[in-house]
Formats: sequence, structure tokens, C-alpha cells
Amino acid sequence: MLIASVAFCRVVSVCSDAPKVTVAPRDQHVADNGIVSFFCKASGNPAPDVHWRKDGRRVSTARTRYSTVNMPHGNVLRVEPVRAARDHDNSVECVADNGVGEPATAAATLSVYPEGQGALRLSVCLSLRRPRVEPSCTC
Repeated sequence: MLIASVAFCRVVSVCSDAPKVTVAPRDQHVADNGIVSFFCKASGNPAPDVHWRKDGRRVSTARTRYSTVNMPHGNVLRVEPVRAARDHDNSVECVADNGVGEPATAAATLSVYPEGQGALRLSVCLSLRRPRVEPSCTC
């Protein structure tokens, strides 16, 4: 008795794409004791994991000043409160990694100014003709 066996194979093509940062975090200027948020979005196949580094080290959300929120294809880093002594002129880096190729990165700088300074203020200038409001900057 002869038994014939026929096997059917289905070939599935899966394309893998290295991660790419599609929305990079922006430089931020914030007052000491303020709140700041950085946003990063990335693409790739498979979808990349997005996390943050500060001073070259992965940001730990175990510290109460830092929190992250995962979003579709991205992540938000929130720092509250911002501390001038620790955060001024620091770079935060968004890292997108999906295991294909090298991780994609994008950086932003956090500048911290003392409370009450750096904000645009309005000054009322009185003249004999008419009062006027002029913007002045205390940067």
C-alpha cells in the first residue's frame, strides 16, 4: 500500500524596519520648582520600545520626580519638580529600540531659570499723551 503525502507550505514575508524617531523632544526652558514634559514618538517594525536617558543613564521612574507615560508609538517624560541644581543644562535623550539595527535616539536640553525670572512681563508705561502696555523681558 502506497500512501502519498502532500504538504502545503505557506510563505509569509515579514519586513523588519529599524527604529526611527518621528517626533523628537524639544528643548525646554522652565522655572525652578516648575514642571516640564518631553514627548517622543518613534516608528519601526516591530514597534519600538521608547524610554529615556538622562546623563547617559536610563531614567528611573522609581524616583518620585520622574514619571513616564507610554502612548501609542511614543512616550512622555515628566519631571516634577524641576530642580535648578540638578537639572539645569542637562540633556534628556529619547531612545527607541526594537531589536532591529541600532536604537534611534534624539536629545533635548533642559534649561532652568530661577523662579520669578525669565518670564515675559508687561509693564505699564505712563506718558502725558496716553498709557501704553509694553512687553519687557527679564531674562
